[in-house]
Amino acid sequence: MTTALRRRYLVGIAGVPGSGKSTLAAHLQARINALTGGAVAAAVPMDGYHLTRAQLDAMPDPEEAHMRRGAPWTFDPGSYLATLRSLRTPGAGSQACPSFDHGVGDPRPGDVQVEPHHSIILTEGNYLLIGRHTLYEAPWREVRDVLDACIFLACDLEVAMRRVTRRQVANGASLEAARARVASNDLPNARLVAASSGRACWLVPSIPHAAE
Repeated sequence: MTTALRRRYLVGIAGVPGSGKSTLAAHLQARINALTGGAVAAAVPMDGYHLTRAQLDAMPDPEEAHMRRGAPWTFDPGSYLATLRSLRTPGAGSQACPSFDHGVGDPRPGDVQVEPHHSIILTEGNYLLIGRHTLYEAPWREVRDVLDACIFLACDLEVAMRRVTRRQVANGASLEAARARVASNDLPNARLVAASSGRACWLVPSIPHAAE
């Protein structure tokens, strides 16, 4: 399937940190493309819209900004929303979208190429559904309205935070530092995300890891 359709179908995958969103998005993308025999699906991660480290440095309290990186206010939801709306535009041409480079800790501009023949766009991230929260109504609120459907990966918070802790240790943090960051940042973020699950179309259980 290589011809462009009249409009795209946008599917969100939301869930708390550590629930397996990027893994599911990659699996769905590969499965859809295998079943259709062509490059029909593309994946655009919300993480590509993290504010850069330089932007965090310019905030009134840079230390807090870096410590809370991953909270809703450390993203650029306006640009993310604009990208989603642009992707829905009939007849849209090729579009380059950012990913996130965990090696350097910053977005990687133009790393994801969306072509006219990509008729299914998967987008995954923590905050696709939080728009009804009074602190984050705009522009997060409009993200859910742009999506045709949204999956929420249901994951026990203790399990998810253990996964996040292991991930941070694997990236070079000490166990003590990882636990402190999870308690002060990832867990509060996860509670906010979990409270938004009611706006999803489907609740899907997170797949357990082999080590759990």
